[in-house]
Amino acid sequence: MSITVRTREIIDKKTGKKKKKVSYEVAYRIGTKPNGAPEIKSKSFPKKTMAEKFETQKKSEKFQGYITEDKRINFNKFIDEWQNDTKKIRKPKTQENDNYLLNRIRKKLGNYDLKELTPRTLKDFYNYLESTTTLSNETIYKHYKLINLLMEYAIKMQYLHHNCNHGLYKQDTTQKKEVEIFTDQEVLILTNNLVHECIKYRALIQVAMDIIGRRGEVTGLEWEDIDWENRTITVNKETQYITGIGTIEINRTKTDSSNRVVEVQPETIAVLKEFKEYQDQLKEKLGDNWGGSKKIFTTDDGKNMNPKTPYTILKKLEKKYNINTKVSFHGGIRHTTYSWLLSKSNVEDYTKISKRGGHKDLSVTLRIYNHAINSDNKNILQAMKEMRNDFGIKLQNK
Repeated sequence: MSITVRTREIIDKKTGKKKKKVSYEVAYRIGTKPNGAPEIKSKSFPKKTMAEKFETQKKSEKFQGYITEDKRINFNKFIDEWQNDTKKIRKPKTQENDNYLLNRIRKKLGNYDLKELTPRTLKDFYNYLESTTTLSNETIYKHYKLINLLMEYAIKMQYLHHNCNHGLYKQDTTQKKEVEIFTDQEVLILTNNLVHECIKYRALIQVAMDIIGRRGEVTGLEWEDIDWENRTITVNKETQYITGIGTIEINRTKTDSSNRVVEVQPETIAVLKEFKEYQDQLKEKLGDNWGGSKKIFTTDDGKNMNPKTPYTILKKLEKKYNINTKVSFHGGIRHTTYSWLLSKSNVEDYTKISKRGGHKDLSVTLRIYNHAINSDNKNILQAMKEMRNDFGIKLQNK
């Protein structure tokens, strides 16, 4: 960075004579060109003191790590740019969820220039969201996190010097509702009545509970993921439903740590064998009309199952057996099973339980299910064992 004195001749408007005009030019670096050469910008001042002040400012910004390029871009246009740049690293379902939030963000803030977004402007936006009775604190916080992500990307792309959104909105954890799970009695009612249900329902619920699976993980399972001899199921993919597109396959789970090999109960393997026989017969019956899916759980005509279907199945069972209809598939299967195991296991088994459900580490499990440790749930595992024995006897008598 340097100050250069520039002298040029100009015509005096009053006298018509030539005279010398001195200006002071500050050159500073704003980035790097595609060929690797430094990209330089300069600004002229009529007085040396003004140039020196500007030079000091730029040196300070450089020292603090601020970007100095004076780029301007409409916020809507920047959102388009961010979506295009990140579409390969964001899952389709994440993109769909982002679009839900971005619709409100674009409507209220999209016409602003990116540099016109001030803390006051953004705070007014959050106040507006709070004034709508339909949005929870958690949903508003998701808007804040997404805008934060956009601001950080704008800094990375040298559109902004700093993130003016940081710290403007806090998540109210006191308002966050606990996910509802089944009671001991409801679990017994559900599991004991599974033997009366069709083989698809029995297999799906049994597998989901055994792998402590998410909906997409269960519908993503393929027959080749089963090791029949060693009684394991490999969980390494999922399906997602995208509005306007339909059910798609994702060759990974929610997180890298969710990829896992789970040893399942002999009863689960027995149910899966029975279900495979049923599906093979159905496939033979339909012939060319079979959809060709390689998944374990499919539609009745052999296409990939919508990951919302397990939820629909559980809702039918809840209504049929008069158990809590407010419990979702995630709460009824994943949360309930995690809670059972933690409440009835020793501390040394917690890490194994955490890995079984695909959590990154034990701290995640303990943070979510701390309420279940040393809870008053009684005889759950014994009850499950009795249910499995009863189920096994009924299989043998078929």
